[in-house]
Amino acid sequence: MERKTIFVSIVVPVYGVEKYVKRCLESIDSQSHPDLEVILVNDCTKDRSMEVIDSFIKNESRRPAIYKVVNHKKNKGLSEARNTGIKEAKGDFIYFLDSDDYISHDCINGMAGCIRRFDVDIVFGNITRIRKKENFYQPFDSTNRIYEREEILSLYTKGLLYREACNKMVRKRFLVNNDLFFVPGMLNEDVNWSFRLLAHPFKAALCDKPTYFYIQEREGSIMATITLKNYEASIKNLDIINRVIEQQHLVDDVPYIRYYVSMIDFTIWFLFFHKNKMSERKMLYYKFRENRINYGMYYKICGIKRSFKNLHIRIQNTRYAYWVFEIYNTWRRMKGRISNG
Repeated sequence: MERKTIFVSIVVPVYGVEKYVKRCLESIDSQSHPDLEVILVNDCTKDRSMEVIDSFIKNESRRPAIYKVVNHKKNKGLSEARNTGIKEAKGDFIYFLDSDDYISHDCINGMAGCIRRFDVDIVFGNITRIRKKENFYQPFDSTNRIYEREEILSLYTKGLLYREACNKMVRKRFLVNNDLFFVPGMLNEDVNWSFRLLAHPFKAALCDKPTYFYIQEREGSIMATITLKNYEASIKNLDIINRVIEQQHLVDDVPYIRYYVSMIDFTIWFLFFHKNKMSERKMLYYKFRENRINYGMYYKICGIKRSFKNLHIRIQNTRYAYWVFEIYNTWRRMKGRISNG
């Protein structure tokens, strides 16, 4: 279905990005797509980020009229900043961009082109991850068609699509009608938002271009400062998603459950294979079990057989389960040391 124009709202939360935000704005300013607005949400940043933004818009921007600054009266966090952006947006579609990252000059136009060709609710762009040692980009296999929800879920389960909210162009009506706002006060809020996004029927397209440049492990970023709060947020995300499954009666939706199980496995690795102290692992394991999610049921739905690797969520007694895992974890580390000489 051909469309004459697609008006896109780019939502950019701003907090503590004085060193990076100008590069972000330059990438927005260079966009070839004519019909867009930029919602810059100042979440009471304490540095000079807003001064950099004001100076850029007034003195350097070729398109100053596209920018709108919204100021929070108090710091509310990334989730609420994005929610403010959704509410303020006038566009038909919303695109999330973090202010320490940047996009290619044809990002918005390329993704809007997918909407014009296929009339879909969501377009997934591709990401180049900028790392200290090397950059990483993984092409999509096939893009010139419409993707059904089950296919997108399969790509998520295989790790071929990313869980971050950024670099997705989503129909605003789809977000609002399905109450797809971000959970306030959450770390790793992108995870449960993506799961809730995928809980609803939709059609999607893939834009196989490095449209988004994601800066990983910058000093001070959430990903660079993993703490117990991040671990606890991962556990809380599982609980939020479990409630979505129950409330929307998705327990028989096998592709969705498979994706949930992949997240359970990832969380187990994230909590216990990371280099945290034994006392921290023990505390987190108890929190993992206290949410009373029937993990065994979800594994059974997906047809996953019992094995040593998933023994720690098969055993019902929390204390025994923890120590079985701890023995396995100790053996794994010793084996690694022996292999490294």
